[in-house]
Amino acid sequence: MTSQDKPTGYQALMDQCRGQNAASKTVEEQLDALLSLHQKRQAQQEDSEASKQSVLDRLREQMRDELLPAFEELGAKYAAQGIMLELNADDFLCGGVGLQIKVGFDIHGMLLEGTVTPQGIGFQETRFSNNVRGVVQAGPMLRTRNLGAGEFREFLCERISQLVRSAMRSRPGRKPGGDTP
Repeated sequence: MTSQDKPTGYQALMDQCRGQNAASKTVEEQLDALLSLHQKRQAQQEDSEASKQSVLDRLREQMRDELLPAFEELGAKYAAQGIMLELNADDFLCGGVGLQIKVGFDIHGMLLEGTVTPQGIGFQETRFSNNVRGVVQAGPMLRTRNLGAGEFREFLCERISQLVRSAMRSRPGRKPGGDTP
């Protein structure tokens, strides 16, 4: 091969990236290589989607086995103090990504509408009081990486505490500088 026959510049770089001398391939060989590359990418994408799905399946099992019992324990524990807890995980447990948590105390309430992803559960929070229209805001994020019953209980207790503090601040007859913790 003479120096004039050797590809230079851009073509040489492209040949190097392909790992072979593309100019010596027939169009049919190039098509075969292209289709092979496409199949490899499809397989990688399917593997990635399967791993994401397996993470959600693991979270569904964990919801049934650990998180729902922890939620029920908290609900039973704090019901005597006037705290109402409701969890609607039907959508998530049936293959969807939706999750709802309702917390009520006195005339105040909080609705957390969550979307479950492999990395975490992102919530939209709506706070309401008696017949006053609710205030919608971005809510908390619950990471799923090391999520267990203890972490879920802590998350719920934080939300309950926020609602109780809010109710105590707005109750009638409260003294300025009040007695909120």
